[in-house]
Amino acid sequence: MENALITYPDAQELETEGADALKQANAAEVVTRGDYDGLAAFGARLHSLEKVITLKCDGTESAPGFTKLAHRAWKKTLEFRDMYLKPVKQARALVSAKLGVWWESDQKRIATEQKARDQQARLDEAALRESEGASKTEVNKVLDGKTFVPVAPTEKSKQAPGVSIPYTYDIEITDFDALFKAVANGKVPEGAVMANQTFIKGQARLMKEKLAYPGVRVIKKAGARFR
Repeated sequence: MENALITYPDAQELETEGADALKQANAAEVVTRGDYDGLAAFGARLHSLEKVITLKCDGTESAPGFTKLAHRAWKKTLEFRDMYLKPVKQARALVSAKLGVWWESDQKRIATEQKARDQQARLDEAALRESEGASKTEVNKVLDGKTFVPVAPTEKSKQAPGVSIPYTYDIEITDFDALFKAVANGKVPEGAVMANQTFIKGQARLMKEKLAYPGVRVIKKAGARFR
């Protein structure tokens, strides 16, 4: 391993040099021109000392010091971490997408079943009232949904343990001219065109299905989130 080659400068020496320099700087007073020139020379030595300490720690490209070697070792460990994580993250993304596709499909199934139940319940209720002698107007109100008819809800799917299915919102510009005209008319904030799609995507995440900008279609996608 590269870090096995790391050698450290004399810590005691560096600490002593730094402490002495700070002690002298605190004690220094500038009253005369001689004081000024002497302190200026001391400042120059401090500047040189900074370079010496930096060189001892960092070294050079051909002979790197412990800070450069440690930084290289740190970068190498990150490369290994990312290499190990990459296939796992790709696998999780695939699993998330597949779970999201199934979940959306199942939600559509539930909605379709519920709609069918509602329609059948109204047909049954209308037939019952008609058999009881209800007027045609009353029967039509039942069929048109203007009269409340109790319907048993379709059983909803339960989430798998440790998984949630949040929705993300994206956008696609379908008609830029319509969007630009809406901005010009004050119906859509200027940021929708000034910030390209970044602003509109942010609005989609904020407003979700309520986003109704002319020329913009909201793209709703489901993805699994693991706890």
